[in-house]
Amino acid sequence: MKVIENAKFAKRIWDEKIDKKAKEKFRKCFHLRPTTDYITIVSTHKEKYMNGLKVSKCNLEQGIVKCAEALCNEEKLNEVNIKLRNGNTKSFPTTKRSNKEYTIQAKFINEIVRQNVELKKAFDVVNLHLIGSEIILPGEEDKIDILAYGSTNKNKYKLFFIEVKEANGDKKEEAFKQVKRYMKTYIENENFIEFINNYPMLEENIDITKFEYEGWVVKGNTNETKIRYKDSHYIEVPQEV
Repeated sequence: MKVIENAKFAKRIWDEKIDKKAKEKFRKCFHLRPTTDYITIVSTHKEKYMNGLKVSKCNLEQGIVKCAEALCNEEKLNEVNIKLRNGNTKSFPTTKRSNKEYTIQAKFINEIVRQNVELKKAFDVVNLHLIGSEIILPGEEDKIDILAYGSTNKNKYKLFFIEVKEANGDKKEEAFKQVKRYMKTYIENENFIEFINNYPMLEENIDITKFEYEGWVVKGNTNETKIRYKDSHYIEVPQEV
């Protein structure tokens, strides 16, 4: 499957071609999303929430390095121009994505990357790591908003399927139905298992067949000022009016 081949390629570039400092900078506001035709560099920077820069395999290393360098300018994302073989350039879209759900998604991803203490407590893990966002296999309709994993103090691992909703979006009951459907679609799918085990930017080599699986819902709340664990596998986060 082409998407798995692209994931393995991106993982190899990340592991072997990108130095430690560039990785640390890139992780702060970017992650990779392999697809069938290209690899998307996804931004969670406040100026570019969930905007994506689609690059070919031959431009991936350059794209990662240039995005990492952009953060050196007072943490502000400048135009990242990636020169292609034909002499043209590619860059992130110049505007923010206005959908409030994207803002919640990006901010929540950033908190996962920052090892937010309250999140680790809610998920009952000692370490929490992002795998990716909007993950989907060809031929499937179900797209996972956020996929993450964590290790417990009992040396066990959990895989988290996370559905994100804005305050006025679907009710949490409907969101949980979606999560359960995603899990049923993917958990025993051999292509999905190979895809995730070879996903780029993982903190370590993993085998998700040995993980416990949990479905979670994250929903915006315009009256909240901090992340709050509200109910079993349910979190509410601040959302601007």
